[in-house]
Amino acid sequence: MGLITSDNPEQYSYEQSQPAASSYYQPTIMASEKADLFDKIRPDEVVNTIKWQLMGYEYNQSLRRWELNPAMKKTALTELGAARIAMFMLPVSSKNVAITKLDNNEICARIRQLMRELMRTCLREWKEYGMLTTAHFNLVKSIVLSNTFVTLKQPENAGVRQFIQGTTSEQRLIQEAPKQSGGLFGLFRK
Repeated sequence: MGLITSDNPEQYSYEQSQPAASSYYQPTIMASEKADLFDKIRPDEVVNTIKWQLMGYEYNQSLRRWELNPAMKKTALTELGAARIAMFMLPVSSKNVAITKLDNNEICARIRQLMRELMRTCLREWKEYGMLTTAHFNLVKSIVLSNTFVTLKQPENAGVRQFIQGTTSEQRLIQEAPKQSGGLFGLFRK
């Protein structure tokens, strides 16, 4: 274990805090880091951002809040319209989808079904949604299609799934590791 030789905690490095030479210690760190990364995968946040932008808002980083952009007033959808369009994207924008394995035919079929129902709903509820021109329909269609396609294609080649499987297999290795017996830190085994 490294020693802290400075009063400044910023000079204390992560590597100094790790025990030396344990073959079972490092996978624990990697597994927890992977789990933390998986927790940070939030496709639903993209949908929320799209919803606010469809209503004509922009996120102000300095104030940490959404603010109405006056320039977007004419093209903004109503709150109901933006929320309903977001609801169409949420089922395909989730962690569950990130670990599925869909082939191209399944992806195309799902996109066709989703787009057909979205356009029917938009045509039926156009006034309530604030969709007054064909440009609104084309914008909504383009946004939903792009988000859905990218989200469904993301798990291709099982990248995230393999990532998770690596995490669980590392955890199994740690749990099944033999306990060292004997003297000082296992140096004096029987």
